Amino acid sequence: MGWVFILCLEGEADIRFGEDHVHLRPGTGTLVTNHRLGGFFSTTKATTCSLRIDRDVARSFAPALDDAVLRQARPNDPSILILQSYLAHLLNNADGLSPQMTELADRQIRELLANIINPASELASSAGYGGIKAARLSAVQAEVRRRIADPTLNLAAIGSRLGISERYVQQLLEGAGLSFSAYVRELRLERALQMLRDPRFAGKRISDICELSGFGDLSYFNRAFRARFGETPKDARRGLGL
Repeated sequence: MGWVFILCLEGEADIRFGEDHVHLRPGTGTLVTNHRLGGFFSTTKATTCSLRIDRDVARSFAPALDDAVLRQARPNDPSILILQSYLAHLLNNADGLSPQMTELADRQIRELLANIINPASELASSAGYGGIKAARLSAVQAEVRRRIADPTLNLAAIGSRLGISERYVQQLLEGAGLSFSAYVRELRLERALQMLRDPRFAGKRISDICELSGFGDLSYFNRAFRARFGETPKDARRGLGL
C-alpha cells in the first residue's frame, strides 16, 4: 500500500473514493491512498502534481494516516506555496541533481509535506531534521528569478507570494550571506548581459534591455553594469559585433 499527495496547480478537480470526496482548487492539496477504488475528475483542465510517498515516510507524517487521507490541506498554507515554488524550481533544473542534492531535496520535500499533512508531527516539529529553511530559501530565490523583470519587486511582494513575512524573507537571504537589493541587482545585471550577447535581442535598444532586465533608470543601469563587468552595455554588445 502507498500514498500520493496531489497538489492542484491550476483549474479545479474532484477526487472521489466511495462516499469520500474532496474538491481541490489552485494552491490546495490532499493525501490519497492507492489501496482504495476511486478517481480523479476535472472539467476545467486542471493541472496537478503528484508526489508518491513511501509507506514508512508517510507514517512519519501521521501515524493515523486514515485521518489524513482526503483531507484538504489548509488553503494558502505557506508550506504549500513554498512546496509549489520549490518543485517548479527543481523541475526546471535542466542539468538535473547530483546524488547529494537529490538526497537534500528529498529531505526538504518530506519536511514540507509533514508541515502540510500534519503540522503537529514529530518530523514537522523537529528542528534537527533540517531542510525546511533551505527549501524556503530555494523557493525565495526561485520567486525572485521568476519576477526579476518587475521593477517594483520587493521583499513584501516575495513574502506575500510565498505566505511568509517580509522580515523572514530577509532573514533567509541574510542567512545565506545575501542582501535582497544586491541579490536582485546581480540577477538583473546577469540577465542584461545575457540579452546583450544574444543575437535575438540585437534589435533592442540599450534602454529596452534596461527595462527588460527590471531596471527602472537607464543611468543607474549603465553605472551598475560598468561597475560589475568593467565595460558599458554598448561595449558589451559591440564586442560581439552586434
